[in-house]
Parts: sequence; C-alpha cells; structure tokens
Amino acid sequence: MPNHDLELSTPESFPVFPYDPPYSIQLELMKHLYASLESRKVAVLESPTGTGKTLSLLCGSLTWLKDDQERSKKGRLAAMEESLRGDSNEPAWVLKQALEAQKREMEDLERALGDRLERARKKEEALRRKENGRVRKRAKLSHTTPVNDNNDIQYLPDDESGGDNDYSHLSKDVQEMLRKYEVRNAPQVDALEENEPTCTKIFYASRTHTQLSQTISELQKTTLGPTTRAVPLGSRKNMCINDELRSKAGDLDEACRELMSGKSGHRCPYMPAPGEESRLLEFRDHILATPRDIEDTVELGKDLNTCPYYGSRKAIPQAEACKEYACYVLTYIFPQLVILPYNLLLQKNSREALGIDLKDHIVIVDEAH
Repeated sequence: MPNHDLELSTPESFPVFPYDPPYSIQLELMKHLYASLESRKVAVLESPTGTGKTLSLLCGSLTWLKDDQERSKKGRLAAMEESLRGDSNEPAWVLKQALEAQKREMEDLERALGDRLERARKKEEALRRKENGRVRKRAKLSHTTPVNDNNDIQYLPDDESGGDNDYSHLSKDVQEMLRKYEVRNAPQVDALEENEPTCTKIFYASRTHTQLSQTISELQKTTLGPTTRAVPLGSRKNMCINDELRSKAGDLDEACRELMSGKSGHRCPYMPAPGEESRLLEFRDHILATPRDIEDTVELGKDLNTCPYYGSRKAIPQAEACKEYACYVLTYIFPQLVILPYNLLLQKNSREALGIDLKDHIVIVDEAH
C-alpha cells in the first residue's frame, strides 16, 4: 500500500542525545543526517574536531531507525486492516476482533523475543558473579581453610522453567513461527554465507578497532545504549580464540577454513558439533543483549566456549522474506547496529565472507577523510 501518509518529518529535538541541549552544530548534523536517511540520499557531513561527531551520528541514525520501525508497525497494522476489510463480508465487530487478535500475536512474539534477550543479560550477570567469586576464593586460598566447591552454586545462573525455548504461554501460531526461525538458523557454515532479505540496520564503519571501541563507548552514553542491539564484526586475527590454531605458522584464515571443512578429521573445539545448535543461538542472544566491542566479544566467546568470529556472524540477521507482521517482530532479535572496520565493509570478498548485503541498509563511514 502507498506510504506517503507515513513519511517521517525531521524532528526538532533528539531525546536520545545524552546532553541537553546539544550544541547547535550537533543538532544540525543530526537533523541533516535524519533527513538524508528518510530521503534515501548520500550525505557528506563535516564537523570540526571535538564537536562530538560520532555521538551525533549515532543519535541521528538510531532515532531515524527507531521511528522507521514504528512506521513499519503502523503500516503493517493498516495493511492488515485493509486486507481484512477487503477480503471479508463479515460485520465490523468481527473484523475488529480479528485485527485485535493479530495485534496481540505481534505483542506476544515481541515480548517473547525481548524476554529471551533479558535472560541472556541475567545469565551474563550470573557468570560475572561466579567468576568474581572464584577470584576471591583464589586470593584467600593461601591463608584460609579449604573452600567447598559446592558453594559455587550461589553463582550459577538461575534455572529458567522450561528452558530458553519455553513458548507454552504463546498461541500455536506464534510458537510455530519461533520454532521455524530457530530451526532455520541451525549453525551450518554454508547457511552463514547466505544472503536473504532482512530488516533495516545500520552498518557503522571506522578505520581502526580502537575507534570502533570508542563508538561503543559513545553508544552507551545515549538513552538507547543499554537496549541497542549492536554487533561488532572483526577478522579471525582479532576474534579467533583457538590458541593451538593461532600458534601455528601460516595463514590463519586458511587454517580455520581447513579445520571447518573437516578434512583433517578434527573439528574446532569452539564450534558446536551437529546437535549442539543451541550454543551459537545462545551466543547470538548474548551479543544482541548487551552492546560490546571486539575485546568484550572475544571474552564472551571464552566464557561460553564458543567461537566469537562465527558467533558474531550468527547475529547478523538472515531472516525469511517479510510476511504479514513477521518482519516487524523479528527485528527484536536482529541487530540495529553492525560495527565493523573499513576493510570488512569496502572489500567485496570480505562482505561476502561475512554474509553482508548492503542493499536497503544504512552505511555510515566515520572518519571518512
């Protein structure tokens, strides 16, 4: 349906910006970026050193993305209503009930996916408490009585009834949609290479990993920081945690690919074996639950005993084509922001290796000079 009634007007203020009021140069940059994104134009933006360019770019683009997702929701609800009215001779009250039922389905799925990310956050907190407890025990070991390891139970993650896939409280249709999504995302290397239609996201590129880490720091200053689903991407050199493989002379990329192929008769211990697909799905949920830089992602991989290189790739959305309201609700487990160095964005072979398709997405190149 035409969406000319859903065009976004450039806001006069940006509540996500952490400092009120922003400098005029910051406000103008955010407004110009927002208008450029809405009109699907290429923008070249310049601002003096020290004027908060990265923060302004993040706030302007994330505000537009948030507004665009709300527009998508309104548009899909309007399309549902139009479809129901056009395909049925039922009384108005019946159509209203049918539309309300579909709205509830959207809200139920949205809530279930949000709960999954919240469980990942809670598990991370429990893992940190457990690790801190072990550090304290090691420090006291030399001058205290032996500690019963069973006390570690206080640091273990809380048991979630039904496990991570407890969808019993949802309708059958919503349960089936979630299960189909998880089955379709089984961690097969070939599947990670596929490019499929996805929901809009921001690819944010800068020159070095240090600058990208600073981007995460700036993101965390915004009001959207804690809930923004951000995925850091890097090379195997930066993300491989297989020390045995890294210690060997030669090309790390080629050695990794050979190990993944199974030709040597061995598998990488950090890649899930067939039947353990939940490990990569869990890693994906942890990445999307809390914004983190490359170093944090590597530490997460060590904690979860899962390859952060392939795990971060798993967090890049590879959704089915949008059908009815599925694309809108599935944005809740897809990243809004993908942070990566120049070379992974600009080199075609790197994009293909990571399964990145830039069509219909936002690309921001920071420090482009």
